[in-house]
Amino acid sequence: MKQFLISFVLIVAFVAYAFYYNIAAQNPNSSNSTVSTNTTNTNSNSGVVVTDTTTNGGASSNGNTVTQSPTPAPVKTPVQTPTPVITPVVVKKTTGKYVDGIYTGAAINEYYGTVQVAAVISGGRLTKVTFLQYPTDRSTSKAINQRATPQLAAQAIQVQSANVSGVSGASATSDAFSQSLASALSQAAA
Repeated sequence: MKQFLISFVLIVAFVAYAFYYNIAAQNPNSSNSTVSTNTTNTNSNSGVVVTDTTTNGGASSNGNTVTQSPTPAPVKTPVQTPTPVITPVVVKKTTGKYVDGIYTGAAINEYYGTVQVAAVISGGRLTKVTFLQYPTDRSTSKAINQRATPQLAAQAIQVQSANVSGVSGASATSDAFSQSLASALSQAAA
């Protein structure tokens, strides 16, 4: 019985509050003004509809409807990183065995990977050899080639050709280096 009385009192209090709130909102002369905002947003492919109704101090504004075009979603384009390509720069200045420029040798597949070099010719002479590719996927290949590549480049610059003696322990890389450099130097022949 006690629970019934408490429930009844709470229901009566709620009804009284709702009745009072409804009366206060409809009475424009009420000293207790109420502000309520009812906003409806609808977003569809045809547009955006916004409805705003505001009651302030009993004065009601008309429901305003605004239709706007939807903002198109930004289109994501895939970013492609360009692969570096060394193109030979041919300057017809011959003072030595080769024509000045940068020449890319053929990519030679050897047992442990691919070897490719670029030869820089300046003043008719081989001045620099750059490794574009060499095997680095195995720890042994990486260790061998870190030691062998500078030695092979130095030998080629010293002899001014692809006829290098090679590096002990890196015979596959040495052979592929010679073939790729020979390909580059054949392009640079005067």
